Amino acid sequence: MTRLLFFVLSVASMWGCSYDRGIGQFPSVADVGSDMTAFDSSAADGTTPNEFESLSGTWMLLSEDRICILGGVGDPVDNVIWSTFLVQVNDMAQDSILTQTMRMCGQDLSPLPFGFMTIVPERLSNSFQEHTVAGFLANRRVGGAYLTEPFVDLWGLSGIDDIEPLPSAPDDERIVDQDEDGRPGVTLTVTSAVGTPICEVEVVQRAVIQLRGETISSRRIEGAFESIPSKIVLGASSDLCNSGGIGPNAGPKRFHLVRVDGRQGSPDLDEDGDGRIDCGEIRRGRQRVQGYYRIERDTPDLMNCLVPSGD
Repeated sequence: MTRLLFFVLSVASMWGCSYDRGIGQFPSVADVGSDMTAFDSSAADGTTPNEFESLSGTWMLLSEDRICILGGVGDPVDNVIWSTFLVQVNDMAQDSILTQTMRMCGQDLSPLPFGFMTIVPERLSNSFQEHTVAGFLANRRVGGAYLTEPFVDLWGLSGIDDIEPLPSAPDDERIVDQDEDGRPGVTLTVTSAVGTPICEVEVVQRAVIQLRGETISSRRIEGAFESIPSKIVLGASSDLCNSGGIGPNAGPKRFHLVRVDGRQGSPDLDEDGDGRIDCGEIRRGRQRVQGYYRIERDTPDLMNCLVPSGD
């Protein structure tokens, strides 16, 4: 409760500042034309085109983070990280606070040099923890600001807060075998461009995440994806997988939070009709949802790692 109160007071203190949408591959409402149903801000719940009552329901969060991978030789690598979350929103309508449960269902990373790919296996995706995250709405009108409290996403770790150094010893009690493969932390496979396994790496990592954006309609919120990442390599099967550290990235980091429960004209990902949407349905429906909302993925750009972040 204390943390939530501090969060609300922090929001109130900065509310005089407008949200800067920035530049990225995510299209704005004006970019797609009036014939695209997915971007029509009028609601199907009887409210006016610029107002809405409730955001309750099942949503998909599509985030686009990016880091610079710092190697010992050559230029740093702009690594784009696309994550897909299942989000349940409980909107009391008369309040400005949204209760949201968020669980990552999958993650893809852009290719490394020579077309190498880092694969996040489904067994790991199935082990991701669920987060209860408070969200705040400035008002219930299109264009109103949206903000979440920060939350900490841990891979292969337990009992670590958002600022303490990550453990590096595999036998540290805070390191857990999250994917239950008998090895500490989480195990990621690096493959060739055609999918041939090359090496494996065991890591622990933490991301402190916050969303900051605005409502586009009663089925779409978009904005900046703010993430502070940290990672420790515990072991690797070859030097190729024992990559260097990670650094700041000057490229755009964006999110789309979109409704996927069939309400108010949105796509319905409930394949089996059981009244609930799970991570399997989220993963299988991701491309369909991206197409419906015209969400395009950005591509790596070396300049994002050569230009200091913030310039």
